[in-house]
Order: sequence, then structure tokens, then C-alpha cells
Amino acid sequence: MAGKIVLYISGVLGLLALIYVIIGIIIARRILKPPFRTEEMIFQEESVKQKISEDILNSPYQRVEISGHNRYKLSARIYTADKASNKWIVALHGYNNRSLTIAKYARIFNKLGYNVLAPDMRRSGLSGGKTITFGYYERKDAEDWLEYLYSNYKDIKIGLFGISLGASTGILVASIRPDIRFLISYCSFSSFRDVIAARGPDYFSKIMLLYPAIIFGAYILSRSALNTIDIVDAVKDVTCPMLIMHSRKDAFTPYEQALKLSKANPDAKLHLFSEGAHARAYSVSPEEYEKVMTDFIQNSDK
Repeated sequence: MAGKIVLYISGVLGLLALIYVIIGIIIARRILKPPFRTEEMIFQEESVKQKISEDILNSPYQRVEISGHNRYKLSARIYTADKASNKWIVALHGYNNRSLTIAKYARIFNKLGYNVLAPDMRRSGLSGGKTITFGYYERKDAEDWLEYLYSNYKDIKIGLFGISLGASTGILVASIRPDIRFLISYCSFSSFRDVIAARGPDYFSKIMLLYPAIIFGAYILSRSALNTIDIVDAVKDVTCPMLIMHSRKDAFTPYEQALKLSKANPDAKLHLFSEGAHARAYSVSPEEYEKVMTDFIQNSDK
């Protein structure tokens, strides 16, 4: 009798463990493989919802493609500076987005004399990759683009600009690359764990109980160890001039995550916008956004 009870309990626990793992895989798949967004969808969002001029969105660019270390195609836009220049900014877009979203920022950088290379990040736009990995593989893709620039242009100086996932990826890259001249981070998350914790109310009140299952599911789907993505730890090793920007009204990535980054690297300049949802500060405060970035870049150029 006792043996049957033990067997029954073991079976129930095993079933619960299986359900736990399956739920983790389902959530991880939703996060790492969101519905793909087309160029038309992004253009509509930028022009209608964010009221970005179609002239800016249709700015001329050159399309370039490379094969990266991660063995899939990488594609990017190049927006050329108003005057010939050896200065570059690699501009990394946000989660499940496309390089088209960089057009409005490229205009600012081009006026300042910077060429802009704007990649379609992993599993976005025309680039390959089966999953989004919150910087785990994206950081290597970004480094492949740096090497592309060094191989094709002489005596260049490179800065990094990133939004959301792109900002986090930029921090990961700058933390190990002494050649980065400066870094601008807008609405970066502070760790993958904090990404999940911030989304808890949208899914389950106790979603952090599922965090280990999500990490396991992410590894099954992408072979990426997302629990190692700690941007706060990485930002401590960023030695180039750095600007951290965030919106106080960001509900997707709460601005407290920017405060964590600022505390970890007190040498970085911090600017908090009073308005704007996640990655939307430019849309509501374009003059302030441009001035903050322009002042920072000009000071970093001295």
C-alpha cells in the first residue's frame, strides 16, 4: 500500500514538473518568437502613430549584407552623413522591430557628421536568426558589423546608439570593446530577469515562479543562457563616455531599470524624459531628445 502511495505521489509530482516545463517553453516561445513585423507595418506605426514625417522615413540609404559568425545573413542600412566623414554610429533598434525605425535618429546623426549603420537585428527585417535572444547572440552580430566597418573604411571612429534591446546590446558590446568612442543607451532593460519581472502583471501575478522554466524553455528553443544577460553587471565595465536615457512613463521597461544602470556606472550621464511611453520619447519631445543627444555627442567629440 505504501509503495503505491509513493508511486502515485511521484507520478503527480512528475506530471506537475512536466506541466511546469511546458508552460515555461510556451512563454519562452512567445517572448523569443513574437509575430514577425513587416516593413509596411513598421512604416504605418512610425508615420501614423508616431507622426514621423514620411520624408524622413524615406531617407535614402544603402543596403548591405554580410554573413556573421552566427552563420546566418545579416542585413543593414547605411545612412550617409551630409558631408564626407570617417565617423560612424552603429544604431541598434529595439525588440521585434526593424532598421527603418532608426531613420529619424539617423537624420540627427547625419547632421552632426556621422554616417549611420543601422542593422536589422537578429530575427528582424531582412536578417536571419530563428529567435530573439535579448543580447545573447545579438552582441556578436553587432561586433560583426563593427568588423565590417573596419574592413571597408579606413581610419574610422565608431560610436554606439541603441533603443531598448538595442541599447542593452550596445552596453554588452561596449563593456568588452575599448574601441567604442561613446555609447548612447535609450530605454535599456537592466537584466533579462528584470524584463520578466516587469511583465508579471500582464501574464501571471506569480510569473517569477516560472522564471526557471522560462530560462529552460529559452535554452531549448535557442541554446541561449538568458539568465546570464545582466546589463547592470556589464555597464560597470563600460569605460567610454555614456549617455543613459529613459522615459519616466515607460511602463514596458520601468525607468527604475535606468536608475540601476546609472548607479552601477556613476560616470554615465543620465537623462530622464518626463513624457513618452517605451521608446517613444522622440515622438513626444523631439527637440529635447535631439538636444540631449547632440550636446552629449559634441562633448564626447572634444
